[in-house]
Amino acid sequence: SPATPAQQAPGWPYELSAASLLAAGVLAALGRKRREQLWQRAFGRRIAGPDPDAALAEKALRLGADDPAVRMLDTGLRHLCRQLGAAGRTPPTVFAAHLGQENLDLWVAPPDPNPPRPWQSADGGQVWRLPFAAMAGLDAPDTGGAPGGPATMAPYPGLVSLGTNDSGRVLVDLEVAHGLIAVRGPRPVVQAALSALAVELVTNRWSDHMRVTLIGFGDGLAEISPERVEVAHTQDEILPDLEKRAAEVRGAMASAGIDSVLTGRSLGPFPATDAAIWAPNYLIMGVPPTQAQADRLLALARSRYRMGFGYVIAGDIRGATWTWDLSSEGRLRADALGFDLEAQLLPPEQYAAVVKLFRGAAAGADVPLAAL
Repeated sequence: SPATPAQQAPGWPYELSAASLLAAGVLAALGRKRREQLWQRAFGRRIAGPDPDAALAEKALRLGADDPAVRMLDTGLRHLCRQLGAAGRTPPTVFAAHLGQENLDLWVAPPDPNPPRPWQSADGGQVWRLPFAAMAGLDAPDTGGAPGGPATMAPYPGLVSLGTNDSGRVLVDLEVAHGLIAVRGPRPVVQAALSALAVELVTNRWSDHMRVTLIGFGDGLAEISPERVEVAHTQDEILPDLEKRAAEVRGAMASAGIDSVLTGRSLGPFPATDAAIWAPNYLIMGVPPTQAQADRLLALARSRYRMGFGYVIAGDIRGATWTWDLSSEGRLRADALGFDLEAQLLPPEQYAAVVKLFRGAAAGADVPLAAL
């Protein structure tokens, strides 16, 4: 039998080829960068190819990318938001999603047995199910690509892959915690999990405007998605901005008479400038905070209402709403959610290779056409 890629290449980046949604998002972002580079190259020259490790990472990304699943998430969720908004209904709280071979399942709370068609109810309304076969009948909503144009907002931009089980890929919504999410385990595994989470968040297609602030890691991530990423050195330098942003969202919600950003996101279509207030803010912190810092974060994160914020922190944080435990073998256990999964990870060498792909696209390096 023919050798698998893993057998052909000792350093095969398995994690990249297994991260189907992350891979699709990274390739889409890389494609945009390369098109810009192509337009800027000198006449009679071609774009220089990536280094061998970056080229291997790209091969793994292309083998792993699941574009149909990305389209399912993006179109399905926006269509759902638009239907519910038109009916005067607020989208439900979705604490997790499951992408299997035949369906997209949303775990909703509280249970609701009446999803709009073509969604179906399962488990007494605890699950809203969209069969892949129903996708053909859904129009791809306008995502506001035109500056200032009307947009159907992404209702669940905080959905991000946690890992996989025997039947598919599991995503959780960072906004649902209404508090801190602590990630415990061996430091290298925690870092790899947070890196994967960050890269998928800043490249995915089922989100719109967002701000992802990274502390303690993330060098190079701003080059992948400069419009979504902010890299900070310490928590103290970004807390005032997060507190100001939270106050603005509270004020906007009070003015609109609503108690959830989900309602705001379903009010469209509206100009992208008006949508900015409902855009999410996520903090991913790769180093454990001091107790004083943790206390400030806990005070900021606690909210009765869905505010469009998410906080994922490395370490064992007293007072965290959710705690995810990672093993040295790469298993992830989230007891509050009932999950035991093979974690989605992005080890340092693979993360570096992905960053190198984007740096190569941004550098504008080209060579004569004859240099083949």
